[in-house]
Amino acid sequence: MPVKWRGFHIPIIILSLLGGLALFFGGQFLYNKYNYEQPLENIFSNNEYVQSYNIEKKSGTVHIDIEIKPNGDVNIAQVYKTLYQDSKDVLGRENFTIALNDNPDSDLQAAWEKSQYFVHQAIMLGNFPEMAEQIENFTAENNAIAKVYVEHENIYVQMYKENGHNLLRVISRRNNNAITTGGGAND
Repeated sequence: MPVKWRGFHIPIIILSLLGGLALFFGGQFLYNKYNYEQPLENIFSNNEYVQSYNIEKKSGTVHIDIEIKPNGDVNIAQVYKTLYQDSKDVLGRENFTIALNDNPDSDLQAAWEKSQYFVHQAIMLGNFPEMAEQIENFTAENNAIAKVYVEHENIYVQMYKENGHNLLRVISRRNNNAITTGGGAND
């Protein structure tokens, strides 16, 4: 005898509920896969400067972690802007962050710690040439090379050593508190 509750067959109700959930989550999976994951994977895998990447969606925000190939010839500002704009084209109005993963050693970390004051001062006063010179000097004192790029939206600090260690920072000029480890952006 079939199990009934108020005239409804319970197994049919359970199967219908499970089928609806499977359709919902399957549809969500396919939407994410083909709407942003696959296009972003194509962007990052085809970029000659990207060594590895990870894309994850948490709490309504797409988090993109990118490791740039350790190469002193890379213009980190150009690479970041290209990856950011391409990601924005794919994601549209969706919230996202980009973090550039780096590999600093104690020398690069020390150079960055000395440089932060000059970065904040340059944001407030506009003395970017002095900031760049100080960062380059601090980095040279620590047996490394620095490149500093300034644009309307961000300041990019790239420090690297021949042994493969690097430090990458993207500092927003819009928000003085937006220095992020390894870079980052949120639109």
